[in-house]
Amino acid sequence: MLTFIIRRFLAFIPTIIAVTFIIFVVLNLLPGDAAFVRAAGFKRGVANIEGIAQLREQWGLNDPAYVRYFRFLGGLLRGDLGTSYRTDEVLSDVIKERLPVTLKLAGISILLAVVGGLTFGFLAAIHRGSIIDLVCMVTAIVGVSVPEFWVGLMLMLVVAVKWGLLPTSGYSSGNILFLILPSLALGFRYIGLIARITRSSMLDVASQDYVRTAKAKGLSLFSVRGKHIFRNALVPILTIVGLESGWLFANTVVIEEVFGLPGIGRLLVVSILGRDIPSMQAAILIMVLAFLILNLAIDVGYGFLDPRIRY
Repeated sequence: MLTFIIRRFLAFIPTIIAVTFIIFVVLNLLPGDAAFVRAAGFKRGVANIEGIAQLREQWGLNDPAYVRYFRFLGGLLRGDLGTSYRTDEVLSDVIKERLPVTLKLAGISILLAVVGGLTFGFLAAIHRGSIIDLVCMVTAIVGVSVPEFWVGLMLMLVVAVKWGLLPTSGYSSGNILFLILPSLALGFRYIGLIARITRSSMLDVASQDYVRTAKAKGLSLFSVRGKHIFRNALVPILTIVGLESGWLFANTVVIEEVFGLPGIGRLLVVSILGRDIPSMQAAILIMVLAFLILNLAIDVGYGFLDPRIRY
């Protein structure tokens, strides 16, 4: 297992290089001029031509594309994410400040999605064809169908505005109340998705010969459902959790903007509006790294859930 983890970490190197190249090419093909946006100060009118030329020279935008790419790659090797075109802030410091917010949001959302999805799916599977199964699956379909921003707005309207139970938006470090509504809005879709996969996987495992053998041997219903059905059904569920967690990180962009959270997602939105390429590169790269680490954790989890899977 240790050898597998080391191999996967080494495989991160070419993956990250490929990702940095794709990010650099795509972002530098976007229309617009960061120097013009900065020189104009986001105001209407004509920016000073000398100011634009000075900024382009200062940021190295007049250099060939391959020079700028290797400069960007060299900075990453030194742990330097660059400097923001918009605010002149060191991006390493900006990421350190904003990353905890996004990690807390994503972590709570994943926890809610996994616990809620497994619970709904388990109940639907063991009560197949009953009213409990119907309610759980209808809830799951609704969760998969509605977009995260709409769920966020509805939670904000009902729970925060009408009932006054939780803050509507913003963030206060150390106060978990500001993350409850955003986490529910972000994780609601994934609760439905995991519930449907859990139900399907458990019903498939329940029809296997070894489950019928366990029942014939007189094992308790709790043991059959917990040890033989639920545990073996977790392997495909874990795959879905790993894949969807990547999309969940990507969707933090929407939720952070809706709830005004100062995380990586909101940094990406502001950077796009300001044509701030270094900030966009840093934010996207952090999200890619989070996705890769999550998938590594999922792969390692396979070996613990199913003894037949060993690396």
